[in-house]
Amino acid sequence: MKERRKTFRLFGLFLSTVLMLLLPFETASAATAIDVNKKTSLSLSYANNGAILSGVSVHLYRAALVSAVDDYFLTEDFKDSAVNIANLDTDSKWSAAAKTLSAYAAANSVSPLTEMVTDAKGAADFTSLSTGLYLVVSDSVTIGDTTYTIDPFLVSLPSLNEKDEWVYDVSASPKSVSHQTVVGGKVRYKVVKQWVDAGYESERPDSVTVKILKNGELFTTQILNGDNNWSYSWQADDDGSVWQASEQDVPVSYTVTSEMVNREIVVTNTYAPTTPETPGDTTTTRKSSLSGVTTSAPKTGDSTRYSLITILAVSGMILLLFGIGQKRGREARNHENE
Repeated sequence: MKERRKTFRLFGLFLSTVLMLLLPFETASAATAIDVNKKTSLSLSYANNGAILSGVSVHLYRAALVSAVDDYFLTEDFKDSAVNIANLDTDSKWSAAAKTLSAYAAANSVSPLTEMVTDAKGAADFTSLSTGLYLVVSDSVTIGDTTYTIDPFLVSLPSLNEKDEWVYDVSASPKSVSHQTVVGGKVRYKVVKQWVDAGYESERPDSVTVKILKNGELFTTQILNGDNNWSYSWQADDDGSVWQASEQDVPVSYTVTSEMVNREIVVTNTYAPTTPETPGDTTTTRKSSLSGVTTSAPKTGDSTRYSLITILAVSGMILLLFGIGQKRGREARNHENE
């Protein structure tokens, strides 16, 4: 009996120690719950090395919904995009997701939630927005002999500030790149399919279909396969146009990214047999490169910590109740012996 009580005491001490180690990490990084019914706003300011970018057409898409506990899942418009919005914990992943969703929206004629043109100060202000993860797509603009292009980006509304507080009115300054137009100049572009599926090559289809877009409009549709080395190239005017490629009907169990790298659009399929993201996934936070606020980047994998805490807490309660029952039993037996 003494050995049993000693075992329970040691296990109880172990549970207490584990809980003390786990809980501070959870509470230290947790912000207050998101008020999903509260309206948000997004203020954008466009400029490049002192040049105000007025006349930029800005298209705003609600790419994902958000729950009160900071869980994200793709909206109906983007649920078939095969874009994995989980684990957006680096700038490159954040950028790749935005570019791929932008290409998907253009290739599949997804209508923006709202749109506007920047004013004389290069500003575009969106108000009365529901909470969620938003995709911002900005058209190129030509001022004089210079064309300015702006990469699409994702922004969480609300976003976290450095005090771990939710900010519902967010400001951002999108980055732009200037391009001097060369009259009569020609450049060669290429789209290349890459696979990240070591050990699962048998899951690949015999071919994939990609839509190539110029400034958001369909340029050509091509089939990539082994016969053409999973690639296609073309020549076009060096006029600052934005080129994209969107894979159609992404193979089951694969996710996709599509990015331009040195005039080569790399379309990558990654083998991921589980659903990319679903309601209930937890999130992480990262510093936004846009406006100095911290944005929420959806990711999976951390929910096990909550499950472990729950299991340990329940186990501890059972042991506590068991100990109380044992104590009361001993007291009753001692009373009878008296």
